[in-house]
Amino acid sequence: MKHVESAAPSDSPGKTKHYASVRSCVRGLQLLGIVNVHRCIHLKDLVKIAGLPRSTVIRFLETLIEAGYVSENADSGTYEPAPRVLTLASGFHFENWLETVSTPILIELIGKIGWPSDLLFLYGDRMRAKASNRAHCAMEINRSFVGVGGPLCNSASGRAYLAWCPEPERERLLHQIAGIREHKKIRSELQATRDRGYAIRDPALDPKIGSISIPVRFKGAVVCTLTTNFVFGTSTDAAVAQACLAAMRNAASQLEAAYARDFAWDSSD
Repeated sequence: MKHVESAAPSDSPGKTKHYASVRSCVRGLQLLGIVNVHRCIHLKDLVKIAGLPRSTVIRFLETLIEAGYVSENADSGTYEPAPRVLTLASGFHFENWLETVSTPILIELIGKIGWPSDLLFLYGDRMRAKASNRAHCAMEINRSFVGVGGPLCNSASGRAYLAWCPEPERERLLHQIAGIREHKKIRSELQATRDRGYAIRDPALDPKIGSISIPVRFKGAVVCTLTTNFVFGTSTDAAVAQACLAAMRNAASQLEAAYARDFAWDSSD
């Protein structure tokens, strides 16, 4: 009988797989990804999203806390990303990825609706623009808007973020940005935003422009908001929404698909 030599394991990435995956490592990274995307999350929600036994999730969380990648907020009972998470992404240039993905989507959007739009991300207690198609707009509406932003409670982007982000994160942000007496008024506006299907800008906020905003979501969290701006006197929130909302939602769906493709923590999704 002819003896057949067994193939030697390959040490080169991308070659035929000879070793079984370290499943515990994969699960730990998946849990870290969930915590990182949601920013703050209760244990019960983490168990539900991960689809793992509670005891397993607790064991992984304790390991991630010990390693410095997750912290537990004793006041709210939530788990949050710790500073060491930043080291995992230090070699990844998010701005380059965002520009590559969002530019064709935003250019297509302005071609459909005419008004300029921005993608804004949460930074502390403010929303900040990271991508925009204002440079491709015939109208002059602050073309250097990238890097600028607005407050959470008054801007259309901030209201959209608060209205659709997970409840634990919303509660943490509300207690961070507003006093207890203001919470009722803010919650009322956020409910009106959800009922309406889009957020609007507080007309008292400077500069005097109009905006409507919707969320871009990934795995139940809000990763950013898509905001369209218009000039007061030329249109209204309702008119812009009627004319632009369908195209904005299509653009948001394309962005969500890009996130799902490139940032999914579970290859089985």
